[in-house]
Amino acid sequence: MVNARKFGGTLDTIALTGVGLTVLGSSPLLANWLPPLVVTGGAVVGGGWLGLRALDALFKRPMLKGWKGATISDAPVVEAKLGRQIKDALLLGYAGDTGDPIWINNEDAMRHLYIRGQSGVGKTVAASLMMFQQIQRGGGLLFMDGKIDADNLETLYQMASWCGREHDLEVINAGDPSKSNTYNPILFGDPDEVSARIIGLIPSTESNAGADYYKQSGNQGITTLVAALQAAQLAYNFIDLTILLMSPKALNYLESQVVSQVSDRHPAARALKIFLDQYRMGKEGVIDMKKLKEVFGGLGGRLYSFGTGKFGEVMNTYSPEVQLHRSIRENKITYIALPTMGKDVAANNFGKMAVGDFRTAVSWIQLLEVKDRPSPPYMGFFDEAGSYVSATWSRLFEQARSAHIMLMPAVQTDANFAAVSDELAEMIEGNTWVKAYFKLGSQGTAESAAEFIGKVKRVARSLSVSDSRSETSTLVQPSPAQSSGDSNGFSYTEREEEQYRVAPDDLKALGKGEAIILYGGDRVYSVKIPRLTFDRAFIDRVGSARINHPRPSHSPSGAYKRGINLFEQIDRFLSSTEREQIDREARN
Repeated sequence: MVNARKFGGTLDTIALTGVGLTVLGSSPLLANWLPPLVVTGGAVVGGGWLGLRALDALFKRPMLKGWKGATISDAPVVEAKLGRQIKDALLLGYAGDTGDPIWINNEDAMRHLYIRGQSGVGKTVAASLMMFQQIQRGGGLLFMDGKIDADNLETLYQMASWCGREHDLEVINAGDPSKSNTYNPILFGDPDEVSARIIGLIPSTESNAGADYYKQSGNQGITTLVAALQAAQLAYNFIDLTILLMSPKALNYLESQVVSQVSDRHPAARALKIFLDQYRMGKEGVIDMKKLKEVFGGLGGRLYSFGTGKFGEVMNTYSPEVQLHRSIRENKITYIALPTMGKDVAANNFGKMAVGDFRTAVSWIQLLEVKDRPSPPYMGFFDEAGSYVSATWSRLFEQARSAHIMLMPAVQTDANFAAVSDELAEMIEGNTWVKAYFKLGSQGTAESAAEFIGKVKRVARSLSVSDSRSETSTLVQPSPAQSSGDSNGFSYTEREEEQYRVAPDDLKALGKGEAIILYGGDRVYSVKIPRLTFDRAFIDRVGSARINHPRPSHSPSGAYKRGINLFEQIDRFLSSTEREQIDREARN
């Protein structure tokens, strides 16, 4: 795209005047009236300045290779003085043809940004640029890393250190508990919210009425158990819920605790009694665990995987160091690593629960007065999001804006979200204001992106020229007859047709660090993304990422008086055979 140079102002006027005097001085009529020094000076000064202005584009244009495949919009303008920190916008990158900065203001950022592209083409680099600005301007951040690249944590720590905010960094890393804070994603929220996170581990059953019945029954059961625990002010964790789902003795113990702490007339106590009575047998009222396990399905095994091993080291706590609701309120920098390569199933299930916890936190932020909501808006970056989200995730994109929260999901292809549900893919597409397309490796994704970016009407011209010559003769006649002829033609046509603003093949041909930005559905930018780097001296000075551990507390968080501590009494509630059965279910 060629930018026209605009002339105006005092210096341009003087330069044009000088050139004009030079032209006048060359006239025989005026040559005697203008001193030679004026004519020569006007030519040198005026011509030199106008020459510099003509080359202004070359001097100011950064060394970026322009991308010619798109119809590019003018860069948005953000009022900012040099050296002043910009709090009302984030830099996306620089226009590949002009070098102009491309900004996204806070209002549009809260309408969310959707990133797509192959692995290693710049998605995380682009997100890092925006996360660094977010940290620099004092905002809060959640970075959920779906591929657990160790360098991502180190880079995030360097960003925080450079901005003097390393004390705000929180890390949830079940792959390496020694480099993690503690976290319990099922401890906070009302019973329905907690149950929704846990039941979210079960695949969708809408197309199977029988399976859906058991899923809804399991949801009722989890809600009842959590309500009873909260009524008795007993904190709990994953291993506690596992034991409750597997042991009739543990269920009877919980019932007795609720009655002793409140009364048998309390709604939670009555609901628990009604629920358990469905599974009691005979006069003694023994709970039929076989029937109960049929209702809860494999939830016990799924929860057990989070209550043991490295996951258990991070999450078996009644006083978690990380609480996402508090993290949003306090503008914390929270990094969640999902070990999807080594622990695929457990990591993806944990990611679903963490997203569910985040969703609950957002709903609580919505209830605050506007002045108490995050400012600047809180940022959530979800890398490789398709591997750990559920169909209910779409609600975040509809409502997070009112909580002053911006979402940035990143995937490689459209199929990542479509594999969860077609509705989720459509909802995210329709509820993201800015879309960033990096190099796409899927033809389907490239075609759908090109269609979404849109088409423009262009004039297609065609020119055809024809030339022919013919000659005939009859040679068998005594007097030969001969004829010849020449013809030529010329035609020129124009027709208006629709063409892609950015063709699918162009989207597949983007280089590393290049992206096509669709802003608001009508503006298109070809953008170069600068890579954020720190010099070696600074990296050596700050060292490896350090985890901030607040002073340990032995008392449960929130309104809980104490933990139920079923694991410490596991021999009382589960036999060795039952424990082995749970372990087998968890492995499966």
